Amino acid sequence: AHTDSRLQLLSASVLSDKDVVVIRSSSGRLPELLEVAEKVRERGAKIIAIAASHSPLIRKADVALIVDHVEDVTTHLPMVSRILHLLVIDMLAVGVAMGRNPGTAGLMSGEADERLDEATPVSKKPAARNQAPGVSLASPLAKLTSHSR
Repeated sequence: AHTDSRLQLLSASVLSDKDVVVIRSSSGRLPELLEVAEKVRERGAKIIAIAASHSPLIRKADVALIVDHVEDVTTHLPMVSRILHLLVIDMLAVGVAMGRNPGTAGLMSGEADERLDEATPVSKKPAARNQAPGVSLASPLAKLTSHSR
């Protein structure tokens, strides 16, 4: 992933119709990103955009993953949008990993290995993955995400 708009344009110029580009933007209105999206379209690649619903970037996308939210404008740090966008990217990554390895489809119903849970249960309660959101190390899905190791 490139954060420099010149590198993004250079990368977009070598794409083909077999490529897919994910473009993420809180506002979806940055001229540099819109220029990259245009170049991606010219090359025939597909665009997955993660942005606000009424943004120009969403209108240029082949697949729109809309993340509308209310941000506290007094802080100048778009934390809510960053967290929401990271969540969407994590869901995409797990979906791609499961799609590339059809054998992982059964992992959702697998049993947790309680020895891998980080917290020691006080009583004989179910494993941590049944109590809190996220991917526990005990979950079979933990094998799909590098950040859960």
